[in-house]
Amino acid sequence: MKRIGIILILAIILVLFPACQKAEIDMLDLPDFVDRFVTAFYENRDLGTDHNIGKFLQGENITTYLTEKVRIHRFLCERMSNGKTNYFISTKISSPEELDKDTYYVTVAVALEYNYLVSLYEKSGRGTQLDLIISTKGGKFSVIDAYEALNYYDEKIVMAFVDPEELNAGNAFGEGVTFNLKEKFLAGNSVRSFDKSKMLSIVKEMEQDFISQYGESKQY
Repeated sequence: MKRIGIILILAIILVLFPACQKAEIDMLDLPDFVDRFVTAFYENRDLGTDHNIGKFLQGENITTYLTEKVRIHRFLCERMSNGKTNYFISTKISSPEELDKDTYYVTVAVALEYNYLVSLYEKSGRGTQLDLIISTKGGKFSVIDAYEALNYYDEKIVMAFVDPEELNAGNAFGEGVTFNLKEKFLAGNSVRSFDKSKMLSIVKEMEQDFISQYGESKQY
């Protein structure tokens, strides 16, 4: 009977061991994951494609934050008639910084090249930096927090959640106030902890501002 019990325990261990192995993740695959996410996100934002960025994300707040960022930017593009074509994206990811055994902080240098539809013969482009918090829980990569410095959408929202004392330390325009995603995430004051209803109300304000500035939708 004792022998049967030992055999059963060994059998359970053998069943669970492959499952544990399956949950392991190869950090060498992180740059590819980030590149696929960034490409899907910016193509949705700038070209109006419909990639499923939700599969890269984990958490209701960050999903709302980024899907609304795509939507509001498309909303603005329609009113400014600045559609894009000949679109090319390149990314360069920093070495991941481990925040805990399942969480990493990375910065991504993003280079965008394109032609505006209204000026097909003139090449345009821009560079930006995207800060990401990446989770490896469950044996897969997931973006759980994000911030793009000097982007009108990110700046408008995060400034609404800056601590009043921190805001007062800057001038009346908020200059001198910075948003460090890694520090804010570790302190529990990052995008994933923002009040969702307040966040959506700020997006609605942006939408109304764009309508008052640029009018209704234009064809491009």
